[in-house]
Amino acid sequence: MDFKRCISMILCMIMALCLMGCWDQKEIEHRGMVFSTGIDKLIETEDEQKKYLISFEMPILSGGGETGGGVLEKPWILATTGNTVFEAVRQADIRSERPLFFAQNKVLVIGEEIAQQEDIRMMLDFFLRDHELTRNMNVFIVKGTALEVLNVVPYFSDSVGDYLRTLSRVKYKSSRFRATELSCLVEDLKRNGSALVSRVIPSSAGDEVKLAGAAVIKNNRLVGWLGEIENRGTLFIQDKVEGGSIVVSCPICSELGERAETITFEINNVSSKKEVDIRGGKIKFGIVINVEGTIQEHSGWQYHDLLEQEYIRRMEKVVATEITREVQAANNKLQQEFAVDVLGYGSYLKKTHPDFWEEIEEQWNETFFPQVEVDIHSNVMIRRIGTAT
Repeated sequence: MDFKRCISMILCMIMALCLMGCWDQKEIEHRGMVFSTGIDKLIETEDEQKKYLISFEMPILSGGGETGGGVLEKPWILATTGNTVFEAVRQADIRSERPLFFAQNKVLVIGEEIAQQEDIRMMLDFFLRDHELTRNMNVFIVKGTALEVLNVVPYFSDSVGDYLRTLSRVKYKSSRFRATELSCLVEDLKRNGSALVSRVIPSSAGDEVKLAGAAVIKNNRLVGWLGEIENRGTLFIQDKVEGGSIVVSCPICSELGERAETITFEINNVSSKKEVDIRGGKIKFGIVINVEGTIQEHSGWQYHDLLEQEYIRRMEKVVATEITREVQAANNKLQQEFAVDVLGYGSYLKKTHPDFWEEIEEQWNETFFPQVEVDIHSNVMIRRIGTAT
């Protein structure tokens, strides 16, 4: 009997523990949800120890309405200062009646000036260590200040964080920008302190932003920018093009001196391959880019037979020439203007020629990379020409 009683008591205790539920939960209305964070340089301050201006985008829910759910008003942009990011977070905690909660923080925007002057790894350290944050958040560097971006009021999205996150997902429609995740950025910086980061440009009206080109990071600091077409060239080299369109001139019109006609080629599939040849201490890379796509527009289609194989071959050649030109221009800028390898040449050398790489690694960016010969060859295949007749 005593044994049965003990078993019953143990079972009752176990059941009681199960019924306790989420005893330490915090209701959502008691949390200060952060959707996006911005980091800027603090320009004017009496305290020289403070160098960061950190901005947090926090949603505000108003009254219930008929459905009982809150209505999202314009988010509150809470700006604080600190010598470190964590110090600024703690300053925000004593200014907001709700403690900051970062589980929904999917966007980090870094201002141009602070990115030029401070080690970007130091800014990212907090976002890697905090247990509430995820490493798949998108990172942007703004041509201007991060506060400008966070103050944008989008037309459709409830917050700038959602707005930027959504724009980053449509990279398959355009290769003029890149999506940069925190985890990938950190790995690039660990490797050699260099990376390409998505660039965001706020409009003067403050109602939209544009993702265009890339920020060039060297020695963990911002050293310059790549334009939209140059960014597409780098994506071809990295085999990261997911889509987009290329506009070229009609292959016949220029030869005949006729009216200017344009062809819009939509990219459907891309594969790129690197090879390296080392002879006499000279390094030569060969890059082969294979592209398949569709003719989506032809301004002078009524004057040409688009079903003629010869004309299709000439269109393919024109598009291939344009791709090669874009890739070469982007590559030259990184070699000659920035002297920084952000395209994976060094990683490829390390993998294929580890002994040779060990000899040149320390002088790679400044001495060897600018002298590397890069031969680019593009192949284009037009799969479809549309249904215009």
